[in-house]
Amino acid sequence: MKFKSFYMGSAIHVQYQTEDEFKEILRRICRKQSVQYDSEVTEYLLNNYYRKQNRPLVGSHPRDLMEHIIDHAKFLKRTPEFIPKTVDSAAANYFIEL
Repeated sequence: MKFKSFYMGSAIHVQYQTEDEFKEILRRICRKQSVQYDSEVTEYLLNNYYRKQNRPLVGSHPRDLMEHIIDHAKFLKRTPEFIPKTVDSAAANYFIEL
């Protein structure tokens, strides 16, 4: 099933992002947070957590995932890195099955 948008209640219409829009949001967030953006890691994220799962591209996900990456790095007293290992950690905590 391919999602394009959804309604929250009866008043708010939320549109999903295209892949290009999602990538641009992520790139801008990385730049704003001084985290090195990597297009290959973005493809890793899209392949493993969106395309394979048939998950819609929600515009807030890049920010939320990057916040997890940054917070986890701060906890470990490390520099935040946008790499597959940190993407996996962020996704494991963000995309939970209920």
